[in-house]
Formats: sequence, structure tokens, C-alpha cells
Amino acid sequence: ISNEIVEYINFIKKYPNSPFVGTSEDSIYSKTVEVNSQKSYYNFIKKYPENYNIEDAWRKVYNLYIIEYSPQKIIEFRIDYPDYPFLDELVEDLKLAQKMFFSYQENEYYGFIDKSGEVLIEAKYEAVEEFSEGLALVVRDGKVGYINKVDDTVIPFEYEDGESFVNGAAIVSKNDKYGLINRNNQSIVDIKYELVGNFFEGLAVVSNDTAYGYVNKNGLEIIPSYLQYASDFDRNYALIE
Repeated sequence: ISNEIVEYINFIKKYPNSPFVGTSEDSIYSKTVEVNSQKSYYNFIKKYPENYNIEDAWRKVYNLYIIEYSPQKIIEFRIDYPDYPFLDELVEDLKLAQKMFFSYQENEYYGFIDKSGEVLIEAKYEAVEEFSEGLALVVRDGKVGYINKVDDTVIPFEYEDGESFVNGAAIVSKNDKYGLINRNNQSIVDIKYELVGNFFEGLAVVSNDTAYGYVNKNGLEIIPSYLQYASDFDRNYALIE
């Protein structure tokens, strides 16, 4: 434990009623966890059970575990994390993961219905894509965001453009540049490219101007951008020029 974290811990013990306790707990949280590290969030939960950020940490563990979303992954999560505190939500999420949602239009807006025509999410969005990996791209006030099957906004409406989730990542755009985010709205590939593809076999095509290359899920350019053309990988091969 760093000296700074120890100081925050001692402050909370000494002044439990201070208005700055919450700020201290936030500092412990931010300095303890590593972004995109499921293990570090879980270690935080075990080490600081009284910290008010525990709920957020648990949801990060869950979302990172089910990056490649499926009913089977939810079942595996329940087995691997029997101490998960939101079991009712987990059961409901499993039911929803198995339920089919279909887009529909009412007047000028879009929502979702089930196969019998019952409205599941009312028509209130300017555009929608079908659910993919548990999330749907929707448009509100001209901005792109992502919702889950109970109509919670999982990724805020802050993007100019986007695509559905594929293999745990979604292409998004700001200021006419493209990148990739995960289900926690954390950047996988920085939004700085003219073109970005989805991940296939762990690599995504990226391009600036006319030069193509490949990045991995850590955002590192594994194959530098010097190619005139590059396709997605398929069975360990990609077409390039």
C-alpha cells in the first residue's frame, strides 16, 4: 500500500464524520484499481469492504467478465463469483439475454417489441440498431449512446456515430475520428483514426489517410500503419496491399 493510501485510510479512521470521507474513499478507489483489470476491482472489494464504491467495483467486475456477452458467460460468472451481491439482477439479466428484442417504429421514433408485439422499450429514440451482445446502439438528440434490455443508459449519449458491439467492442466516433470502446465505455483504441474495424482474432484494422495497420486490444499497433490496404483477419490470415 502506498503511503498516500495509508494516509487516506488513517484520515477516515480518525475523522469518520468528516465531510471529506467520501473524497478520501474516492481517492483510495482510484489509486487502488487498474482500469480494465477485473482482478484489481475484485481485490479492492475484498480489501476495502466498507468503501462506498464497492457497488461500482462489483459492476465493473461483472461488465469486464462478460465483455463477450452471452447467457453462458452470465452463468459462468455466477459460478466464479458466488459472493456477487446483486443476484436478483443477475437472474433477470440471464432471462433478458435469452429474450429476443425486435425494433419497431411509431410515428418518427423507434423502440423495441417482443415476438408477440408487446412493447418492451417504448418508441422514443430517433434511430436504433438491433441488440448485440446485450446492448443496443440508439440515437437521442442527434447523439449516439448504448442501452441495455431494461432501457438503462449504459454508455452515455456522447458520440457522433457508432456501430453495434462485436467481440466485446464497439466502433465510435468523435470529431470525425474513430476508435473502439468496451462495455464500460473505456477506450480500447483511442479515437484518433480515419477508419477503425472490429476485432477479429484479436486484431483490428486501423487507418489514417491512406495507410493501414493493425492494433490489439491494448490499443498497441502490432502492425504499423504503412500498408496501402488491409482486411480483417480470418483463420490467421489477412489480405493486404
